Amino acid sequence: MPNAEQHAWLADVLGVSSLADDGGAAAPGAGAMLGAGPAVAAAGAAAGAAIGAASGGLPKRMGTDCKIVHGKVPGPVNHVLCATHGHVVDTNSRMVIARSVDEYKKLHSGHAGATTAAAAGGAAANAGATRTSDISNNILDAASTDAQRGAVGVRRATSNISQRAQSAASRVTDAGTTVSQTATRAGAAVAGGAATVASYANSAAASAGDAATTANAYAAAASATTSQAAGTLKQDANAAANSVDDAASTVTTDAQDAANALSGTPLGGIAQLAALNVGVLASGVSGNAKLAASVVSSEADTVSRDVTNAAGSVMRTADAVKRDTTDAAAQVTSAADTVSRDATGAATAVSTAANTVSTDTQHAADAVSGASDAVARDAQNSADTISRDVDALKAGTMTADKAAGDVAGTVVHDAMDAGKAVSGAADSVSNNAQDAYKVVSDSAATVQKDVEEVKTTVSDTGSALKRDAEDLGSSIIGTVIGV
Repeated sequence: MPNAEQHAWLADVLGVSSLADDGGAAAPGAGAMLGAGPAVAAAGAAAGAAIGAASGGLPKRMGTDCKIVHGKVPGPVNHVLCATHGHVVDTNSRMVIARSVDEYKKLHSGHAGATTAAAAGGAAANAGATRTSDISNNILDAASTDAQRGAVGVRRATSNISQRAQSAASRVTDAGTTVSQTATRAGAAVAGGAATVASYANSAAASAGDAATTANAYAAAASATTSQAAGTLKQDANAAANSVDDAASTVTTDAQDAANALSGTPLGGIAQLAALNVGVLASGVSGNAKLAASVVSSEADTVSRDVTNAAGSVMRTADAVKRDTTDAAAQVTSAADTVSRDATGAATAVSTAANTVSTDTQHAADAVSGASDAVARDAQNSADTISRDVDALKAGTMTADKAAGDVAGTVVHDAMDAGKAVSGAADSVSNNAQDAYKVVSDSAATVQKDVEEVKTTVSDTGSALKRDAEDLGSSIIGTVIGV
């Protein structure tokens, strides 16, 4: 049975306020049950009211708790007393035909007025077997006319219900189309965004690779230049030391030659001492020059080695940046592909669910239309049966019991069947809507999860790239300061 939410939906979309109670019994009156409004409800009740006017609302169906007692009612064997409620029931038609035994006796006392009233009540539900000639032709004609009017009212009400059901199905189909189109556009947008993220990541990886290659080239060039400069400096220092040594030897030789030239003269001794001093000084200068050349050569080797080590560090850091950036780009691309795939899948699932809801709603609307047509058809058949039985009663070819048995409860039964059909259609629409909501909810959760994963991946990748860039910058600065 439809729940409260489904009843609210039916009331809003189809204009049906109530279909059936919890026990499956029809709501009061065919017109009211179908939500056709007071005019149709009154028309649908007109036949029963006219036929049962003389019996004060009788006949009516006996209750499930009625306890039958035979031998208490002065009439046919099928007319018995209900010990539970005290009224009289007809076991053949299962209808209450009098509120008490006394009322039953009055209806069957034989007086003309009572006979007429009993016959008027029996035209609806087995109030008695009085001949048609004792029944008021005006009441019978009114019953027939009201039955036909009621059938017209039911036909109008069921046509209105069918139109509302088809209109609701059309609106659901339009809404499903909108949902499907929106989901498709959203999926395309997410896929496009994912592709853009992947493109940016790959572009960043390519830029990092180019930067790493450039850093490697600069580091290699710096190492080679430093090594070459160190070699040249060592050569120049050794050449200078050799020149100083040659000059010292020359000065020493010249001083000795001059001293030898003054030998035998008063200045000879002084000249020899001066030549000796010059030789010592020249030797000291030569030794200092060689020592300086050795120090310069050692420092040049140290600088060359430090620059080479620094260049190696820069190259390794640049390679690490290139590798990490490439790996990060691959992770971002993979995550973006997952998001794109899941978003497309979610959009497809939503579109499928929307199409299913639209199809099932149309089927439900068709079922409501079919049930409505059946109700209208059965109502017309019931009205025609009432009209035929009225004619037969007037002609004296049918008893009141038989006429009541033909028409009693027909409209109510047909309305109950229609109510069940409409209720089933409402259940189907509700269940399909819930299934569609679950598909949409699950798809949205999947896309949200993938987006969060991409955000985490991009954040982690950005942090890693920042650290690598800082390491590379520190290596280059350290190299420059060291040199």
